[in-house]
Amino acid sequence: MTPGRFCLIAAVALAAPLAAAAAPPAMNAGAWLRSTTFELNGSAAKFPLLSKGLGIPMKSTVCISAEVARRGPLAIVLAGDEQDCHLASAAISNGDFTAKRTCPADKGGEDVFDMSARFTPDSIKMTSAIHSAHGGQATAHSELRRVGPCRADTPPPG
Repeated sequence: MTPGRFCLIAAVALAAPLAAAAAPPAMNAGAWLRSTTFELNGSAAKFPLLSKGLGIPMKSTVCISAEVARRGPLAIVLAGDEQDCHLASAAISNGDFTAKRTCPADKGGEDVFDMSARFTPDSIKMTSAIHSAHGGQATAHSELRRVGPCRADTPPPG
């Protein structure tokens, strides 16, 4: 799995609505800065590309639309994810959310991402436990925060 795919899946994925009866808390639209760092729990050989950038934050800024922001914090985290991933479960309560995401692994099997986060309308602080189909384990630490309005050069997620 490539570092970019890990970053997308662990911190920013498909903007899908939650399967909950109540509407999720609205977030603020605009430019959001994402910063993610990884730590390996075990052998670097399981994540050869990822291990080269350990401790170095992967950063990007994307424009989150009002539509995505209305769907809540999980929609912002998942904005831009690959279509073949699946949100297995999600729960939001009192400024926290948990979610489980599964994605096909590069060489067969399924990678699992267990996410937990705290959020406000302008920020999300998340930890993702990553369980590779091929035995590797890693942890992603992500911080997302709204940094202002979208500018003409701020790309959409994805």
